[in-house]
Amino acid sequence: MSRIGSQPMPARLASSLLFGRRSLPVVMHAGIVLVAIAVARAATASPDATLCRESPEALAGGRVAVTELPPTDGQGVALRACGVVDASPAAVWAVLRDCGKFEQFLPRVSRSRLESRDDEVVVCDETIDLPFPLRNLHSISRVVESRLSNGGFERRWSLVRGTYRRLTGAWIVLPTEDSSGRSLLIYEVDMDPETVIPSFLIRHAQTAAAPEVFRAVRERVRQCGASTHAAACGPR
Repeated sequence: MSRIGSQPMPARLASSLLFGRRSLPVVMHAGIVLVAIAVARAATASPDATLCRESPEALAGGRVAVTELPPTDGQGVALRACGVVDASPAAVWAVLRDCGKFEQFLPRVSRSRLESRDDEVVVCDETIDLPFPLRNLHSISRVVESRLSNGGFERRWSLVRGTYRRLTGAWIVLPTEDSSGRSLLIYEVDMDPETVIPSFLIRHAQTAAAPEVFRAVRERVRQCGASTHAAACGPR
């Protein structure tokens, strides 16, 4: 049985908070909350499409493929999600690198601030709104941005402080191999939030909500592609 403070919370309530009308958010913060999961690749190699088991063709129609990964120390949640965006990597990157505007379009992000930027290193502050009676999640993260040799982009972040025992992850944007001008978008997270919700329920919620987060990114990219919205998009 889970507990909120000193009061027990039945598993049925925990499940309803995750999967009911007021479901727990994905806790996918495209900027504050994510750095590399243990991915077996050489340190100097750029991430590529082999991170996703599905080809861009298999991800057509807005499909998002989610793969559960072993979390660090066996605690919390780790996963990778892949999807295709009908825009260039540069257009997607302009949206994802500005954590100060995540509150405008990402689900459940109630507050987001870009605290500082020093070339490729950024500090982001973000709050995720959870349904009552759960406490909101807050994080201040250090983000490292990279331009990849394969024409893509990557932002990896790690927790400085907040209401997580562990929080690392990444957004990776790659050109699709079919030269169509589209982007392969990859999200990785390895986290252990300070919450009474059991890890197995958080894993289910993350997997179920991944398409909503990718839809939000796609719509933001579409809006930012219009001349009337372009000035409001991208880093300050």
